[in-house]
Amino acid sequence: MDVKNTKRVFLGFDMGGTLAKLVYAEKDTVFCKESLDILNFILSTSHYGSSGIRDSHLEVSIPELGKVYFIRFASNRISGAIDLIKKKNLHIGIEILYAVGGGTHKYKALFEKELGVKIVHLDELGSIVKGMVYLLQHVEDECYTIENVANEDGSTIKINKNFGTDNDLFPFLVVNIGTGVSILKVTKANDIERISGTALGGGTFLGLCRLLTNSKKFDEALDLAATGDANSVNMLVKDIYSGECKGLGSDIKHFNLSGDLTASFFAKNIMISNPNENIRKKVSDSDISRALCIMIAQNVTQIALLNAKLHNVFKVFFTGNFLRHNPIASRTIVQNMRRWSELGNLNIEILFFRREGYLGAFGALIQGIERLK
Repeated sequence: MDVKNTKRVFLGFDMGGTLAKLVYAEKDTVFCKESLDILNFILSTSHYGSSGIRDSHLEVSIPELGKVYFIRFASNRISGAIDLIKKKNLHIGIEILYAVGGGTHKYKALFEKELGVKIVHLDELGSIVKGMVYLLQHVEDECYTIENVANEDGSTIKINKNFGTDNDLFPFLVVNIGTGVSILKVTKANDIERISGTALGGGTFLGLCRLLTNSKKFDEALDLAATGDANSVNMLVKDIYSGECKGLGSDIKHFNLSGDLTASFFAKNIMISNPNENIRKKVSDSDISRALCIMIAQNVTQIALLNAKLHNVFKVFFTGNFLRHNPIASRTIVQNMRRWSELGNLNIEILFFRREGYLGAFGALIQGIERLK
């Protein structure tokens, strides 16, 4: 067989409710003109159209795959993405696209009509786990824990975590925070169960930021949150009990409450005595964005903790695009999970991925390659 005439383009696609993610491997590029054309286009820039971005800091070389590239764009820009693909003839040579995510159902007919590319839809949750396990096995610094989360300057330390054998890895929970949230129990690589979830996810954060602030994009909202003060928005325990709550009764002592704990998100304004006062002037967009980010992260963490206790699984991976460029969320997750774990005498391992938002697309890529063998 003449390998040079074999069309082998290695792509994995994940189209979520907010973001579409594409993973491309340069495997066998030298043998395939169509694949080389795609690679040259990818490398020609780091921005594509109005929303496409190549996350160059995530690029990684893996012996079995060559160099792997990661690209994301807004899901609502899919028509523009298809137009760009057609204009650059980047669909030539792509006969099958292995994909996950609800958008692959929604836009399947459009892809097949406009590009002549057959969409093969894969199980999304299984693909996330597939991508996780592959990266854990092949990329040494993929997984990490976070320390020093209590530093007032916001600095943290990432400590790489490796798993030598399957016995070291399984079982575990996956808390995937995308537009919404899914929680998976993974007993082994092919034994995956969705055990819980919540509609309070990254989509909630961005949707409320758009309604309540001037930010319109995810990165804009997080940049705002970085300088905000959530305590100007949230009602704290000490707002109710006054001061640091020391010696203020058996309730506080019994429940081991700190005065800095949030008693109610976004409730500080109801403490203002004058109902006609313009309360919105007292808080900034940054304050609101930060409070929203912490609210989502804290609620997801609590649901994760309850599921860990219920299923007796104490290794928890947090994944999904909500965590991209979001140290506020990751610090909130670690701080709250550790505090609640200590209160319940639990030892829960809290883990993150460097390519947290691309696991589904990466899993689709790996499954596509396996089907070619």
